[in-house]
Amino acid sequence: MNGQKTPIYEFGEFRLDSAKRLLKRGGQDAALTPKAFDTLLYLVQHNGKIIEKDELMSAVWTDTIVEENNLSQNISILRRTLGEKRGEHRFIATIPGHGFKFVADVLEISDPKMSEPGAVAAGFLSDSNGSLDLSMPPVLADGLNTADSYPQINKDNQGLETKDDGQRTTDEKTSRFWFATILIGALAGLSFFGFYPWNNESGGVPINSVAVLPFVNVGADAELEYLADGLSETLIDRLSALPQLKVIARNSSFKHRGENLDLQDVARSLDVQAIVTGRVERRGDDLIIRVELIDARDNKQMWGELFSRKASDSLAIDGEIAQTVSDKLRLKLTGKQEQQLAKRGTNNPEAYDLVLKGDFFIRKKKAENPEKAVDFYSQAIALDPKYALAYARLSNIYEIIGHNSWDDPKDFLPRAEAAARKALELDPNLPDAHIAIASSEVSSWNWTTAEHSYQRALELNPNHALTIRRYSRFLSVIGRHEQAVAEARRARELDPQSLITHLVVAQALYIAKRFDESVAETKKILELNHNSPAAHDSLGFAYFGKGMYREALASRLESIRLGNTGPSAQIFLGAAYARAGEIEKARSIRSQLETGKEYVSPAELAILVTALGERENAIALLEKGYDARDLQLQYLNADFHFDPLRDDPRFQDLVRRVGLPQ
Repeated sequence: MNGQKTPIYEFGEFRLDSAKRLLKRGGQDAALTPKAFDTLLYLVQHNGKIIEKDELMSAVWTDTIVEENNLSQNISILRRTLGEKRGEHRFIATIPGHGFKFVADVLEISDPKMSEPGAVAAGFLSDSNGSLDLSMPPVLADGLNTADSYPQINKDNQGLETKDDGQRTTDEKTSRFWFATILIGALAGLSFFGFYPWNNESGGVPINSVAVLPFVNVGADAELEYLADGLSETLIDRLSALPQLKVIARNSSFKHRGENLDLQDVARSLDVQAIVTGRVERRGDDLIIRVELIDARDNKQMWGELFSRKASDSLAIDGEIAQTVSDKLRLKLTGKQEQQLAKRGTNNPEAYDLVLKGDFFIRKKKAENPEKAVDFYSQAIALDPKYALAYARLSNIYEIIGHNSWDDPKDFLPRAEAAARKALELDPNLPDAHIAIASSEVSSWNWTTAEHSYQRALELNPNHALTIRRYSRFLSVIGRHEQAVAEARRARELDPQSLITHLVVAQALYIAKRFDESVAETKKILELNHNSPAAHDSLGFAYFGKGMYREALASRLESIRLGNTGPSAQIFLGAAYARAGEIEKARSIRSQLETGKEYVSPAELAILVTALGERENAIALLEKGYDARDLQLQYLNADFHFDPLRDDPRFQDLVRRVGLPQ
């Protein structure tokens, strides 16, 4: 056979390399005789066309006259290799009285690099670049699925604009949106593989753990990066709602990004049985999305699909994809499950696009200022006033601004509460809405209501590491330390390669005054990433609690050298100076904070003043914080920096008024 084309063809879970004369299924070679390969190649090259038997025999046996039985044997071999059952024609259909037709969708790839699976894993426990700003002591500020360092704002916005630049048509945005909703709905069906045994080489043991890796942005198209990440993250969120399934959190799974990954190594490092990978590519006005589910126990592909459609066709394939997933996984979904999987937050593609951009913007920490993310979410709400997730995201970014002391909390917390309540009103079953309500209630010192909201969020999404981290912090604040440590460790199990989840364990320990354990946990982190400002901060807290003020001072200075230079960092540095006996340096820092232009939390400044031994001034600052509803007052019981004030009746009264357990 002398076919002149030498591209690669992809259909279903198969990849046909015409140059290397290889058929692969999920990365594994599928053995074919030379003539069976030629038969398949000719059919694939003419997919959708009826090929007469004589034409096919002439194309395959160019120099030999053969009987029709030879062709029938080759077709039979191909059907067995492709996994077709008797009477099933997913790939090759028999056309009575004529011949055969290849009926599966085929994607032709001229550049083999566009189709190879892949990735270069990111470093374990690595901080993102940029300085850190600790403004929520003694616990890390916890933003919207942030990367593994404190939020840092700079002037690079990754090329994302809040307005359409005119280079993408409305049809293209619609295409991206419907691809996202269709694909996520299809992939969410994979969640139920945890409930049914698979016919695989791993002994038929059901899969109950999975990691979704970041989808590869083929061609490094800057306009697709947020979409590729958004698809992956949305799938993680949906799968994590299933209590029977352990789903690795984004911060850890996204460490493994790119091409040429050893998926079994990734699975071992994340302690999961299965891996979901994907690739997103633009070709003209089309989007090409390939998704695979790999059983990492034997490195076999369990499911794979290619989606390639015009915007006008995208809605039509919704049922097709859902049926394909059901057929592959033999699922029996409950009505409630089907409804949840089919649920769409919005029917407006541009609003969906803007939320993904806002999430990407916060996650990458390349924003000029947090108000940029506010702008994305606000535009999404303007396009769809019933988009509950956009309100929840808006509430969260307002909370981040307030908690990190980027501005006076009084300017942002009422907005955060209003957005949270609107999100819950629009969708009472949205976990993100309950998380937003919980954060708002904490800021308002409504501890019982806050806990109910956290618990409801975890009922709806029991494996969401971010929610568990925040719940752990909440438990520390209200003094339930054993439970706080247990929840922190559960978050780490779901997010094992994220620095912040490891630090949450160390923080829960030092708040519980288990200082030696906290030091040991933090030193383990520093062995893997010595340049983490957050880890040096954590060590500084634990050393301070132990009374090792010189060591605490050294840790604070190292954190600042690595980029953590905000007001909060200066306050804790000043406290360490004061307790180490360097009073003048502590007073100098205090003076700079009191006369500077940046917002400084009165309650947090009281920590430095307490270390200087000025009890009256410290109490006065705390009262000022109370009048301003200062967010840092939630740490009155949790923060051991206030221990010198605990015997003061005025301090005890303040704790009572804030509503914290005595």
